[in-house]
Amino acid sequence: MQDEKPDTKVLDDNNLVIVTTPEYVKDSIKEAIEEHAASRNHPYATQAEPGFVTLSNETDSDSEIIVATSKAVKKAYDLANTANQNTSNANNNANTRLAKDQNGADIPDKAEFVKNIGLAETTKRAGDIYLSAHPELNPGEYFANGDLVDLNSLEGQKLLKLSHEYRRTWGIMVSGSKINLPNLFHSDGRGFYLRADNTAGKVIEDRIRNIYGTIANVFTNAPNVYGDALSYSGSANVDVGHGFSQNWLRNVMFDASKAVPTGPENNPLTITMCPVIFLGV
Repeated sequence: MQDEKPDTKVLDDNNLVIVTTPEYVKDSIKEAIEEHAASRNHPYATQAEPGFVTLSNETDSDSEIIVATSKAVKKAYDLANTANQNTSNANNNANTRLAKDQNGADIPDKAEFVKNIGLAETTKRAGDIYLSAHPELNPGEYFANGDLVDLNSLEGQKLLKLSHEYRRTWGIMVSGSKINLPNLFHSDGRGFYLRADNTAGKVIEDRIRNIYGTIANVFTNAPNVYGDALSYSGSANVDVGHGFSQNWLRNVMFDASKAVPTGPENNPLTITMCPVIFLGV
């Protein structure tokens, strides 16, 4: 029986041409492809051409033909995330730090800060009202003249946090988006004297001790009515009998301003200071 795939015979006659079968060609090509695929005889991939790639766990390479592994990608992500978190922390830290050259002036709530470091009992507390000898107020002090401040400002919020009884006592009221500071001045502009009393904030109107008496139908010689504060009007000579006569004075007036300095209130020799309220912000 004839073999279906006889071996190719090589003839000695050089004039003959040997032709391979299609099956042989196909098998040879397949074998060559498989051999080539299994070899390293391939070009490396570029951004323009496909090819072999090399995997790497490095995160600091600038190569364009080496491919990062998932491990390298995660490492790079972790590094970036850490850097981002550090930046965020640094920004937050910078925003919440106090500037050295401000010497505490940038502390948002100075009264609370002083309280937190245990000095509350040796310092002023929010709402303290006192007289200041300084023309320039210290941080946290406000002129107690009834001025309006924004309700949402630091000083406005501090005023709002004072007790209801305190605000009622010192006339601190909310008006729309404003709230007023306490006012230590009378409606006519005069400043109040501060004095001890059982109740804070009580206004005692100005007054003097009562001085009273009666002067009527004065009979005297006009020259006997003298003094810078005294004057008279309506005099007449009246016969009082027995050959004597006297001057009758209709009115005798007393005006202290003709003799001494006067004003709308009684006060001793005075030097003024500024009334302030301490809020600590």
